[in-house]
Amino acid sequence: MRRLLLMRHAKSDWAVGVGDLDRPLNARGRRDAPRMAHALAARDLLPDRVWCSEAARTRETLAYLETTVEHPWNPSVLPSLYLAGVGDLLAAASRSRPDDRTVLVLAHNPGLEDAVQWLSGRAEPMPTSAVAVLHLPATMPWRALADRGPRVLTLATVLRPKDLTPDGEDG
Repeated sequence: MRRLLLMRHAKSDWAVGVGDLDRPLNARGRRDAPRMAHALAARDLLPDRVWCSEAARTRETLAYLETTVEHPWNPSVLPSLYLAGVGDLLAAASRSRPDDRTVLVLAHNPGLEDAVQWLSGRAEPMPTSAVAVLHLPATMPWRALADRGPRVLTLATVLRPKDLTPDGEDG
């Protein structure tokens, strides 16, 4: 089975004098990102490939994932994922290798919520650090994500920090 994980960055700081692209994580974000790494590991959802927005908050979220769970994350930072819409999110995922079983796209709302709804037909809130887990049809290659119509993937679950214990297990 192949899975597409759509993850929103962890909670960021709205510090005065810092541009949107450069906003770092706040204390809650620094707490939640490792919890989500544990949750992914506990559910055997660690990705073969990561596509990450260039924003500081997404790169910092990725850094917490990488330092929390030892795993070959294989990240690539793509400027096109900064505040991306559905098309750019799917274009990034479509760049994955045929042998990638699980792909993580780490980006922003509202694009992520729109992508979940576009792909699955289900509207789901994506608060900070949330991860939507979508299953691809068995015969669908990654490259087809860039040109497929809506409702082609199955939404298995959405993991949200508020639903997890401190170690990433279900609360």
